[in-house]
Amino acid sequence: AKGPTTAPASKAARKPLDDGRFKKRKQVQHSERGKGLKFSVEVYEVVSKFTPQTRIKYGPNPKQLGSKSHDRYAKYAKAKTIGEALELGAKPADLLWEYQREHYKVIGGPMSSQPNCLLSGEKRGVAEKVLSSFRGPSGFSLKMGQEKRRLCEKIAKEFGFDLDRLHSEADQTGNNESADVQTERTLADAAAERTLRNAAKARRKIKDEELLEVLQIWGFAQNETRLNVMPKGEKWVHSDTIGSLRLRTGGYRLTDPTVAYPNFVRLLCRWFADHQPEDIKCKCAFTGINVNANYAAEKHRDANNEGPSAIKAFGKFTGGTLRYWPKDRQRPKPPLSSLPASDAVVMDLRRKLTLFDGNCAHAVDKFTGERFSLVFFTTKGYQKIGEKDKAVMKKLGFQLPTPKLMATMKAAARDALARGVRNAAVSAREIGIYWANIIRAPQAGRRARYGWATFCCHRSAEHCAAVEAGRACPADGPGHHRRA
Repeated sequence: AKGPTTAPASKAARKPLDDGRFKKRKQVQHSERGKGLKFSVEVYEVVSKFTPQTRIKYGPNPKQLGSKSHDRYAKYAKAKTIGEALELGAKPADLLWEYQREHYKVIGGPMSSQPNCLLSGEKRGVAEKVLSSFRGPSGFSLKMGQEKRRLCEKIAKEFGFDLDRLHSEADQTGNNESADVQTERTLADAAAERTLRNAAKARRKIKDEELLEVLQIWGFAQNETRLNVMPKGEKWVHSDTIGSLRLRTGGYRLTDPTVAYPNFVRLLCRWFADHQPEDIKCKCAFTGINVNANYAAEKHRDANNEGPSAIKAFGKFTGGTLRYWPKDRQRPKPPLSSLPASDAVVMDLRRKLTLFDGNCAHAVDKFTGERFSLVFFTTKGYQKIGEKDKAVMKKLGFQLPTPKLMATMKAAARDALARGVRNAAVSAREIGIYWANIIRAPQAGRRARYGWATFCCHRSAEHCAAVEAGRACPADGPGHHRRA
């Protein structure tokens, strides 16, 4: 959607990359009549919770005598319930318009506990289906929380967007985004452009709180394909992939949001460049970014990743730590349910961008509050990504891998993961368990396999490399290990 704006910067922010594949958004001509929101959010919230049994009482006919609306009002004004009013010819717009102008009053009867558009069920009558069509004023869907609604309104005012027009155009583009999602993503892209501009002007890094604000605005699609991460009982999660996507046919293509919202993508890539993992000294490359919101991923493996991944969590939440099984490297892979809980290392992802191997089992603990996460990864077969896509990705700020760089990353990551997991572990006890039971040195004097926990007192890179290779540590000797 390309709505009007008074800020030149926001015009640039709204412009998608034109690489010839993303369907250009349809331009819709609007007159000035009807500009702005016709009904307030509060009116939508009340009317959206009507049930067919909600009792109402109409007042005198306010319509112009002789008009069609006057005749229609005369018919449905006899109704005593919302269901009867709809049966007698009232339209959804009538319920909104006339409630806002107090042409009828609600005098009792049941109301829904939440907006009808959020309810589900097969046994729904005509009245329920009509009531479920209430989705909020343009640009302010009832599916949005109040905080997000206020944030979107704030950003829209800052950039001079007409939300009514923006949402209306988004509804007519014909792509696979809902009008709500497209509106939110357009606003997030504009906010990202402003953040990038301010950081460049001040010659500083992108701050976590700046990225968090953009993530809070971003419109997340309901992803039904990530079955491996989906919490039990859920049918979808809020998870978007930015970058190159591996297709089931074996090919690769850029995801639509990557092309349509370039400033949002540039912000993610710039933040990564500004906050590269401290525990790996070589340049880090990636071909994709998972952008996740407000779900705790079940225990799973990312089977199609190559090399290390990097993850960071944002937001105000309690819990939500990452449980990671670095020992999970057997072939063939055992069932996830067979992995001992004691083998897991607990990582607090709020501290910094953290390295892990996504091919090993990992899960997110339950949490309360608002939690977003970014996962930077490289997909297997990245060498097959087309040159045209690579050019677009480089322009957006992706640090693309090469075979030589990937080999360097893997070697650096092995050393970093061996010695660096303890830096992200939540407690000293868990560190001890990790060094004793996961990085198990093959010492003759070591007790039974998991008999007691020890940890290396100097944890050098040489020790870790030797242990992982199955050799004795050259520094091993009296006092080198002690009980946890």
